[in-house]
Amino acid sequence: MKHDMKVEERYFSEDINSLKAYDEGFGTAYDNGGSYVLTIQLSKLNELCPRKTLNKQMYQRLVTFLYEKGITLRILSRKRDKSIEEETEGN
Repeated sequence: MKHDMKVEERYFSEDINSLKAYDEGFGTAYDNGGSYVLTIQLSKLNELCPRKTLNKQMYQRLVTFLYEKGITLRILSRKRDKSIEEETEGN
């Protein structure tokens, strides 16, 4: 079941505010409707936007909502995304 975007925006309001405070580019893109890619460690995302358990699946609804807004949220896990993590740190 897909929810209305306004409902999703209210549901994720605390997460959005935390991500805006963490990354200025994210905030600008979110407020102005621009596209943006935010790559973040799962552990850091959990500090900013806590969930009951620490795994990527707990953030899937947030990822989907942000994608609809033109923002790609890439969540890196140390165990699964070692090569991606090294690639982003090298740039």
